[in-house]
Amino acid sequence: MPPPTTAGTLPNRALHARLLRSGALDADPSAAAPLAASAANTSLPYALSLLQAHPSTFSYNTTIRSLGHGPRPHLAVALYRSMLLGPLSNPNNYTYPPLLAACARLLPAGSPTAAGTAVHASLFRRGLDSRYRFIGASLLSFYAAAGDLPAARQVFGASPPSLRDLPLWNSLLHAHLSQGFYAHVLRLSRQMPAADEVTLIALVSTCAHLGALDTGRWAHACYARTHRSTTRNLGTALLNMYMRCGDVESAWSVFRETLDKDVRTWSVMIAGLAINGLPGDALALFAEMKNTGVDLDSITMTAVLSACAHAGMVDEGKRFLDCMPVEYRVQPTI
Repeated sequence: MPPPTTAGTLPNRALHARLLRSGALDADPSAAAPLAASAANTSLPYALSLLQAHPSTFSYNTTIRSLGHGPRPHLAVALYRSMLLGPLSNPNNYTYPPLLAACARLLPAGSPTAAGTAVHASLFRRGLDSRYRFIGASLLSFYAAAGDLPAARQVFGASPPSLRDLPLWNSLLHAHLSQGFYAHVLRLSRQMPAADEVTLIALVSTCAHLGALDTGRWAHACYARTHRSTTRNLGTALLNMYMRCGDVESAWSVFRETLDKDVRTWSVMIAGLAINGLPGDALALFAEMKNTGVDLDSITMTAVLSACAHAGMVDEGKRFLDCMPVEYRVQPTI
């Protein structure tokens, strides 16, 4: 019986028919990869029929990646099992990073799943756990997401020194940051052979938690010497650090330099002004934010209400609360 037809698979079926008529799939089965990947999240049976009719490791890997980033990441694990049971059972180093990312998305907080540890065992049996950089970083990130720092450190320790590149170091750094081991983050950052924006975000976030303003300033200065502009993610992290450490002037400087500000950048700045005793400036910045056309969210409104609280503006705060659902399309939450 043919798989059910959905609107999303109609273009795929037409292209599939054209490739069959031309003989392209017989000459190169991997040509089915984009078809299977685009159909996987709307019609998995159809995607499976494509993979089974035209099997290739590349096609399976592409579809696993699509499912891993889609709304149902558990299907990426199911497809991997199907890959092992089918005529093609030779996953390679490109199979596992998106598969481990899917396993990380399935995690309840602080609890590793059987799927992730089974995937680790599977790639270990194939000798792939220590020979490829991105597999090591993906394994480390998975265990960090699971809250299993000993396992994350073990993965790092098992990696040959020649493969301990920046992505692996950054994964270890963010693993400790996510678990609140801030002193470890500072110690590890001093051991790293190089640094990039991801490194700096981890270091600046750590300084924000520790109130280590001097270290944060030093890290920012090192980055500024080699980079002309401040990206959105880094700018938001720096804003948070400077505001939590009470350096409002530096925060303003970063805010002006940050390109392509999003709702997080504006919200952090508004909240920082409020907690540093400048509620008038916070509300003025909120008015400026509305004029930019950036959509507000609940974090923005929490910052605005905080500013009203610090200024003793009870009536103004009530007005913001009343108009949140209508004017700003934000429902009040706990």
